[in-house]
Amino acid sequence: DYRKQVESGKIADKSTADRLYASRNRLVKDMELWLAKDQLDKSLPDLAAMKQTYTHEVKLTDYAQEMAAAAKGQPNVAIAVVVITGDYKTKWCFRRVFNASTGELMYQRDEAALIDKKMGFIKDDLRILEQSR
Repeated sequence: DYRKQVESGKIADKSTADRLYASRNRLVKDMELWLAKDQLDKSLPDLAAMKQTYTHEVKLTDYAQEMAAAAKGQPNVAIAVVVITGDYKTKWCFRRVFNASTGELMYQRDEAALIDKKMGFIKDDLRILEQSR
């Protein structure tokens, strides 16, 4: 998707890419959001805690289910992915949501995960998705 956007001239720099992906945030609400249990921060312990902030369809899965949905291009599903890099004092958390059927990046947020805080999807991510227009 990124390469296609660059080739078509829709993405020329990082700011343009960020605006394009931010415009897709609102589309996540029209899909079922799949989050792997092990990719949630400890501040979001369960589905009930998530539903306090995010009122749309959400499902707790495991990582293998998410990858299977992406591999078969399951329609109407958005999958969340977390990558953590660094060590104790230099940890960084990269959070992404992709459209499982098209591979389009629909949400991105990068944040320091110092002292093992913000180590996955947090309430703020769900709030941003909930309030997106």
